[in-house]
Amino acid sequence: MKIDQYSRIITLSLLAAGFYFDSGGLLRFAVISACIHEMGHIIAYIILCRRLPKIKTSALGFSLDVKGENFTILRENILLISGPLANFIVALAGYYYLQLNVSYSGYFFVAENLLMGIFNLLPVGFLDGGKITKNYFIKHKKCGYIKFSVIVLVILFCLFVLYSLQLNLSATTTIFYATLLVFIALYILKE
Repeated sequence: MKIDQYSRIITLSLLAAGFYFDSGGLLRFAVISACIHEMGHIIAYIILCRRLPKIKTSALGFSLDVKGENFTILRENILLISGPLANFIVALAGYYYLQLNVSYSGYFFVAENLLMGIFNLLPVGFLDGGKITKNYFIKHKKCGYIKFSVIVLVILFCLFVLYSLQLNLSATTTIFYATLLVFIALYILKE
């Protein structure tokens, strides 16, 4: 077995355990929102290329395999924005549905889709927003992409610390999310 196969087995095992212990269903909503996000990309790809895309899997999930594709910057940006747009459309439809049928799980689902769309539009490295930002800097022949991304991460880090102080989050939670932001920044600087 290759290492990639081991990571898939570990991911599926963790996902199965997560589903088993997820009494509130939040993990289920996150997985459904991620599938909606990727379906947005797949539908846009089919519209743009008139064929089904190749899908690659990794330890973090699945995504489109567009290596070797020769997209213009505009077409690539349309493809990138389609995932968050799908999340926003589902969140909006869910919000209007909840005006008639109120439920906590419905609001969690709407919030998950909204957050999934917003998170993926962050101008950070491997996220859709990071790729759109990189395309902007390439199109306008500017070389400040990494500097811009790190500045955004520093601002997010400061906002998170202030927010965690206001909510009285535990030190462990604050350190976990702060460390996550630092690792994302290091990933960007590695590019």
